[in-house]
This record gives sequence, structure tokens and C-alpha cells, in this order.
Amino acid sequence: MASCADLRCATDKWMVTLEIVVGVEERTFHVHEKLLRSRSAFFEAALSKEWKEGQARKVELPDDDVDAFESYARWLYNGKLAVIQTDGQTDDDLLAALYAFGEKALDETFQNRVIDAIVAGTRDEIPAATTGGGDSGSWYPTKKTVDYIYRHTPEGSPARRLMVDTHALKGWEQWIDTDRPESNNHEFLVDPAVALFRKRVVSVEAIGEHKELDTGAACSYHKHKDGRCAGKKE
Repeated sequence: MASCADLRCATDKWMVTLEIVVGVEERTFHVHEKLLRSRSAFFEAALSKEWKEGQARKVELPDDDVDAFESYARWLYNGKLAVIQTDGQTDDDLLAALYAFGEKALDETFQNRVIDAIVAGTRDEIPAATTGGGDSGSWYPTKKTVDYIYRHTPEGSPARRLMVDTHALKGWEQWIDTDRPESNNHEFLVDPAVALFRKRVVSVEAIGEHKELDTGAACSYHKHKDGRCAGKKE
């Protein structure tokens, strides 16, 4: 039987909090160390004793989005994405920032939940994992969202593929700024063109035939481990 000292030691490990300083405004958050390290490979490495952050029990993230980290911290504790909804539309710009932060944190389970929210938004749904009010309504990633995803994810990212498919299979010409072509993400513009050639779209009806976006099968855009979606329970 464990002694009181043993139990206290185990409890102490869960109660230790870290100081996370985020953004240029240097907003400070306090998150339980074991929870953060258990979900994020980035923080697990950053808090090792070999790193100065591990010795100081403090991590500074000056280049990261404050709202994104706050939403991530809330998700760690309650499993819900803290996404603002206005007039029935999920804030896709924040979702892009959340996905990008998940990329940095190396938390694939979190990234997959963000993808679920994006895909659900394209199907006239308010994501079940999202908190907040508002009526349901479909929306698609904006030019700003696409640019953010492309600037903060590597080539071949599932989120990039989702941006490409929503434009190649569901998009309209108005989605591309022809008045100011330099404002479009040029790296992104190549990908939908290639996707259209690969899919050999020959009719308007064919454009709408896409199982993943029409049925909400977001798994196609998830990150996987050993053939399964990261974080998915059997």
C-alpha cells in the first residue's frame, strides 16, 4: 500500500503549474505541467531539464497568437474548442490559428478536432465540439484563412489539402481576388489547379461530388498514427 508521502508526491506532480507567456503583449497563462506535457510533444521537449524553460518552469511564446493559446489551454481542460461564432458562422480565422498552433505544439489530436470543426462548418452544421451560440450556417475558408494555413504549415499538410479541396470542388471564381492578384497566396493557387487536373472535372455536377466534404468524413484530413486518427478512441 502506498504511503501518504507517496500519494502526496503523485498529487504534487499533477498540481504543479507552468507559466506560459504568449504574444507581443506578454499575456501570462498558468497551465498544469503534467496535463500540458501529456498532450504536447513540443512542451514535453521544451520542459526537459536540458532546456532553460525546463529549469525555470516558464515558457515564452512571443510569436504565437494569444487567442489561439487560450483556446488550446481551454481545450486541454474541457475538450471543447473555444471558437467565437457570429451570425451562425464559426470564426475560421481563429480555427486556422488553432490548427497552426497545434502544428507547433505537435498535438495531432487537437489538430484533428480543429479539422472536424472546419469540415462541419462547410456542411451547414455548428460543430458539436464548439461552444457558443448562434444559428447553423455553412461557410468556407476565406482568402485570409488559406494564406494563414499556408504560411504556418508544411507542404503536404492535411489542412492544406482541405483548403485545396474546398476551393477546387466547392469554390467560386469570386473567391480569388482578380482585382489584386498579388494579394492571393500564389503557392496556394497552384494546388487547386493541379487538383482539378487530377480529378478531371468535366461538369458542374461533378464538382459537387466529393465524399469527404459532402458527408463530413473529416478523417481524410486528419493526421494518423499506426493507421488510425490521432486521438480517436476505439
